[in-house]
Amino acid sequence: MSPFRLGFSVHDVIRDDKKIISDIDRIKEWLNGETLPKLLDEQILIFLTSAENDVQIAMKIIKGLYQMKQSRPDVFAARNINEDMRRNFRATLMCYLPVRHNESIIVLAKYRENSLSDFDFKCSIKTLTMFAEAAVYNGPEKGFILLVDGAGTTLRHIMKMKLNPLKMAVDYFQDYFPIRLTNVHFINA
Repeated sequence: MSPFRLGFSVHDVIRDDKKIISDIDRIKEWLNGETLPKLLDEQILIFLTSAENDVQIAMKIIKGLYQMKQSRPDVFAARNINEDMRRNFRATLMCYLPVRHNESIIVLAKYRENSLSDFDFKCSIKTLTMFAEAAVYNGPEKGFILLVDGAGTTLRHIMKMKLNPLKMAVDYFQDYFPIRLTNVHFINA
């Protein structure tokens, strides 16, 4: 088994729910016949939670997510904080808000300044996916709300947003993200 661990255990979350344990076993059996990574029980539980405990939907999310990760190494490989990402951090801000809404975590994304020199849209997408996936480290979440503050956004920012990474981000959050996307709000836009 992998030395990788999350900050929770399945039994901390579900106790002895035999149906969920059975669903996890069913997905593990399905994974044995797929060319997908072997997942921890905790990872499977995260997918099951995002699919509202529907095994077929969870399997679709798992398969789609790992196919996307294989097809987009520019976003999903080498996920360390490098110099390009540090420079982009000077132009953007992402944080978890300290409140929840209907049991959903809220993430705020905004520009720190009007300067375009440090803004890199692909780095922003990569950072947002890393940030979003970190949200489940301590356990499954019921929902995810993305709050985008458009203050300071100019036409020049929008021109730097390439359609291909934007489409990939939309597909990721709508179809393959391991937390149910409950809302996206744009303010000051």
